[in-house]
Amino acid sequence: MLHECRKCSFIFSENFEYLPYKRKNEESLVSILQNRKMEASSSKVSADDRTFRPRQFEYHPSNSSLMVFGTLDGEVVAMTHESEKIVSYIPSLGAMNSVLGLSWLKKYPSKVVLIGFCFDFKV
Repeated sequence: MLHECRKCSFIFSENFEYLPYKRKNEESLVSILQNRKMEASSSKVSADDRTFRPRQFEYHPSNSSLMVFGTLDGEVVAMTHESEKIVSYIPSLGAMNSVLGLSWLKKYPSKVVLIGFCFDFKV
């Protein structure tokens, strides 16, 4: 019985990590997420002499130079990433703190869906 237990422990340790991503110490999920948010807030994008803190971005389905991104401050920006020029800008809509998701609409390529809202960009 003791031999089987050691064998199982050996097989488990060869195939599975005790802590994910080879972490040395145990961390709580909350601290990992807080560190991610702090790292994300430190990355910034500049365009047209403005600085943004992007959270999520999406490239246009048919125009690869065009992208839209949402920021941690609730702004939505459409820009050409090659020339770093802003095509369209929508400021934060009041109580919304950060953009959680966005996507270009396939049938209407000038529209972006943002957490249930639909915006029409003049492209």
